[in-house]
Amino acid sequence: MSAYWLHPTILLGLPASEMAWMAISPIALILSVVGGAKTVRQLNLSARRLRYMVHIAHVAIAGLGLFLFGTLTWLVDGGPGPGHLFQAGAVDQVGLVMMTATLIVAIWSIQRTTARVSIAR
Repeated sequence: MSAYWLHPTILLGLPASEMAWMAISPIALILSVVGGAKTVRQLNLSARRLRYMVHIAHVAIAGLGLFLFGTLTWLVDGGPGPGHLFQAGAVDQVGLVMMTATLIVAIWSIQRTTARVSIAR
């Protein structure tokens, strides 16, 4: 998404094709993630591969946790930088909420996959 949505005067100055792209992009992203998840769920993976995927998922969650920590640090200590640049704002707060939701879903998915690996043994 773009910060232009919060600035109607700038938004109205954009060409229609760019506004359409801004509206379609999130929908396309969501559909591709859902399609990828459905495809992966239908694969018949061995227990060994599932364990490997769970291991990789734990590494990914650790990385996401670091990004979440960085965003939280930015919001807590988000004073303006030199020349009053880089001030934390609403976009950063929305990003924190979205990253937190993503982390929760990722943990939930790993728990489900771990249960599936346990059953497959």
